[in-house]
Amino acid sequence: MTDEHLAHPDSHALDDWPIYGPQDGRITMLVLRLAHDHGMRLADIEALIIAALESQLERSGQKRR
Repeated sequence: MTDEHLAHPDSHALDDWPIYGPQDGRITMLVLRLAHDHGMRLADIEALIIAALESQLERSGQKRR
Protein backbone atom coordinates (compact mmCIF):
# COMPACT_ATOMS: atom_id res chain seq x y z
CA MET A 1 0.00 0.00 0.00
CA THR A 2 1.16 3.49 -0.73
CA ASP A 3 1.31 6.33 1.77
CA GLU A 4 -1.33 8.08 -0.33
CA HIS A 5 -3.64 5.07 0.09
CA LEU A 6 -3.15 4.97 3.86
CA ALA A 7 -3.64 8.72 4.18
CA HIS A 8 -7.08 8.68 2.56
CA PRO A 9 -9.78 9.09 5.24
CA ASP A 10 -11.91 6.36 3.61
CA SER A 11 -9.10 3.87 2.96
CA HIS A 12 -10.74 1.06 4.95
CA ALA A 13 -14.15 1.61 3.35
CA LEU A 14 -12.52 1.72 -0.09
CA ASP A 15 -10.77 -1.58 0.63
CA ASP A 16 -14.14 -3.11 1.54
CA TRP A 17 -15.99 -1.65 -1.48
CA PRO A 18 -15.36 -4.60 -3.85
CA ILE A 19 -16.59 -7.04 -1.20
CA TYR A 20 -19.52 -5.24 0.41
CA GLY A 21 -20.53 -2.71 -2.21
CA PRO A 22 -21.74 0.83 -1.61
CA GLN A 23 -22.49 2.05 1.90
CA ASP A 24 -25.24 4.37 0.67
CA GLY A 25 -28.36 2.27 0.22
CA ARG A 26 -29.72 4.77 -2.30
CA ILE A 27 -27.27 3.44 -4.86
CA THR A 28 -28.68 -0.07 -4.50
CA MET A 29 -32.24 1.23 -4.65
CA LEU A 30 -31.52 3.24 -7.81
CA VAL A 31 -29.93 0.22 -9.47
CA LEU A 32 -32.92 -1.95 -8.55
CA ARG A 33 -35.36 0.67 -9.85
CA LEU A 34 -33.53 0.91 -13.17
CA ALA A 35 -33.53 -2.88 -13.47
CA HIS A 36 -37.05 -3.66 -12.34
CA ASP A 37 -39.02 -0.53 -13.22
CA HIS A 38 -37.23 0.33 -16.44
CA GLY A 39 -36.13 -3.10 -17.61
CA MET A 40 -32.43 -2.25 -17.80
CA ARG A 41 -29.88 -5.03 -17.74
CA LEU A 42 -27.24 -4.94 -15.00
CA ALA A 43 -24.42 -4.65 -17.56
CA ASP A 44 -26.09 -1.54 -18.97
CA ILE A 45 -26.51 -0.03 -15.51
CA GLU A 46 -22.85 -0.70 -14.73
CA ALA A 47 -21.86 0.91 -18.05
CA LEU A 48 -23.89 3.97 -17.03
CA ILE A 49 -22.10 4.14 -13.68
CA ILE A 50 -18.69 3.75 -15.35
CA ALA A 51 -19.51 6.50 -17.85
CA ALA A 52 -20.53 8.86 -15.05
CA LEU A 53 -17.38 8.16 -13.04
CA GLU A 54 -15.10 8.48 -16.08
CA SER A 55 -16.80 11.76 -16.99
CA GLN A 56 -16.15 13.07 -13.47
CA LEU A 57 -12.48 12.05 -13.72
CA GLU A 58 -12.16 13.79 -17.08
CA ARG A 59 -13.72 16.97 -15.68
CA SER A 60 -11.27 16.78 -12.79
CA GLY A 61 -8.33 16.20 -15.11
CA GLN A 62 -7.52 13.03 -13.19
CA LYS A 63 -8.30 10.24 -15.64
CA ARG A 64 -5.72 7.48 -15.61
CA ARG A 65 -5.71 3.77 -16.32
